[in-house]
Amino acid sequence: MKTTAFVLILSLSLFTTSCSQEQTIQEYILENQNKEHFKMFSVPIGFFKPMISKESIEIQETLESVRKITLLLLPHEDHEEMYQTEKDKLVQIFKNADKYKSMMRMNLEGVKMKIYLTGSTDAINEIIVFGYSKGEGLGLARILGDNMDLAKIIDAINLIASGNNQLDFETLINLAPRGIQNTKRLK
Repeated sequence: MKTTAFVLILSLSLFTTSCSQEQTIQEYILENQNKEHFKMFSVPIGFFKPMISKESIEIQETLESVRKITLLLLPHEDHEEMYQTEKDKLVQIFKNADKYKSMMRMNLEGVKMKIYLTGSTDAINEIIVFGYSKGEGLGLARILGDNMDLAKIIDAINLIASGNNQLDFETLINLAPRGIQNTKRLK
């Protein structure tokens, strides 16, 4: 009787522990960074500084709160089944994890985007932008920083995008080998 009770309790605790081990975005990126068809790179913060005018001191200070930007992209390129599978995995990660707070949803010219964050809204540690489109593919931008302010980060993104520095999915992919350092490992 004691053996049966012990085995039952052990099995139940193992089952509960394994069910609560939800995959994180960092684990997803690490799992896929070297897989065929995925493109992964880190964007140095200095890459954006020339796009910010010297008069935008507040935006420059906002960029100083950002430590690292990591991008993981899966271009569509006729990989419909893979695109759908990976999109479903990411949707499930965000759905199951209490860690990620959904902040905003957008639809920009057919690209659906969702912004998630970790930390409190006035001291954000991580911002994740998840975007997907059947025509383009899917992408994750993971922005790590210290006490980032979401409103100021969005202002910085809008300022960069509104100038003559239009950045899009294809531009970032094309820049990867030249201006953006490939990354093999995340911390």
